[in-house]
Amino acid sequence: MDSPVSQHGGKSGNVSFYGGNNVDTVSYAVPYSQVSSIVQSKDGSWAINYNIISTSGSKDGSKSGSTAATDSLHGIERVSFSDGIYVALDIASPNQVAGAALALLYAGFNSLPDAKTFGHWIAKADDINDSPTFDNLKIESLAQTMLKEYVPEGISDSSLVNILYTNVVGHVPDDSTLNYFTQLIADNTYTQAGLSALAAESSLNTDQYANLIGNGLQYVPEHGKVG
Repeated sequence: MDSPVSQHGGKSGNVSFYGGNNVDTVSYAVPYSQVSSIVQSKDGSWAINYNIISTSGSKDGSKSGSTAATDSLHGIERVSFSDGIYVALDIASPNQVAGAALALLYAGFNSLPDAKTFGHWIAKADDINDSPTFDNLKIESLAQTMLKEYVPEGISDSSLVNILYTNVVGHVPDDSTLNYFTQLIADNTYTQAGLSALAAESSLNTDQYANLIGNGLQYVPEHGKVG
């Protein structure tokens, strides 16, 4: 796997950035408040639309004008801004690093995570990422870590099925459905983590938040680690 690529933007504008097969970042020399939009294109690239504030001709350094700029990001997973705002872009699929963390959290809690929680689980996912794609085994490994952290005393199979099914499908399972999925864990077809990964990867789960993440998703990097 390639080494992570870290690049810098926001000075000249209208630049194309390209990443490799790792978690790659672009750090912007402009604050997030100067960003007008972050939009994903159909080809998977991202457009960062922002304003570059000029102080030229101003003796006291006050703002004297701005220029609109658009950067195109290809294969870039994370962006940061000069005011300490961080945005994850690798979130569209559970087979992306931050996307795996997001999918598991949504299946477990039925809501988008706050920035600090998301940053914590992005860091956990980054720690076990050793290939260009975040495959099912890694999602299951991350799910196991989540279960240990959120329910250190353990959780019954039926309770876990109830939570996942209700959050993903939208209503509590009937007795037959509850017994079916509980039995899948009992006969070792799935571990609890494996069933959590199955639920997280389901389109029933990811479709619920697809329209909420079109501008990327903010996170707080854990221990200052951006990507």
